[in-house]
Amino acid sequence: MEMPSIHDSVNDARVAMDCCIFYKDAEYEVPRVLKTPRNKAPERRKKTTKSDKLLVVHRLPAGVLPEHLTEMLLSNTFVSPTNVADIVIAGNFGKTTLEFHSSAHATLAFE
Repeated sequence: MEMPSIHDSVNDARVAMDCCIFYKDAEYEVPRVLKTPRNKAPERRKKTTKSDKLLVVHRLPAGVLPEHLTEMLLSNTFVSPTNVADIVIAGNFGKTTLEFHSSAHATLAFE
């Protein structure tokens, strides 16, 4: 399979799934992956920084406007960004940054 010259998250996921199916069908012994324990330090109240409220949206097709992103988020997550930066186009795709009222809103929009 020839890989594309640019990064494609969907292609990455497909190839990972193909690998899993191959190993499952071939009945290979795959060692169990152990979870790495999280830092057990006492939880401290984390201050919210501006970057916690931001989401980068990329691989936007040419012609997408900031209003389209706001409408899409409202209709699918009921969360609206407080600011949508200008979309920067490079080649056939664009990217922008969305700012939300809180990190919780950014997380809801991401999920």
